[in-house]
Amino acid sequence: MRVKTFDFPSFEEWFNTNMNNLNSNDYGFKNNIGSYVADISPFCWYPDSVTYMAAIACSHNPHNIYAPSISKKYTFRYYRDKHSIDDLRKWYQEVCIKLNEDFANYIYETYLV
Repeated sequence: MRVKTFDFPSFEEWFNTNMNNLNSNDYGFKNNIGSYVADISPFCWYPDSVTYMAAIACSHNPHNIYAPSISKKYTFRYYRDKHSIDDLRKWYQEVCIKLNEDFANYIYETYLV
C-alpha cells in the first residue's frame, strides 16, 4: 500500500515565490493532505543570513513550537557570503524527500501497523 505524499514544487518555482513575496505573508510553500500541513519557508531574517525551515504538523503553522510535529523541523541557515544558491537548492531537494519519508513513516506507524 502506498501513502499519498506532498507534491512539492521545483526549487526554482519555490525560490521565485519566496523572493517575490518576502514582504507579504504569502511566501514559501504550504500544502496539505487532509489536516496535515507541510511548510517550507523562510523563518528568520538576519542582516547576513536567512534561516529556512521545513516541517509537517496538524496545524496551519507547522513551524510553531507548540504544534505537534509529524516530521522533524528541518532548518538551514543560508549565509549570503558563505553559501551559494546551489547549497540552498541541495537542502530544499533533500528536505522535500525527507518530509515525504517522515510523513509516510508516520502514516504507516500510526494507522497501518
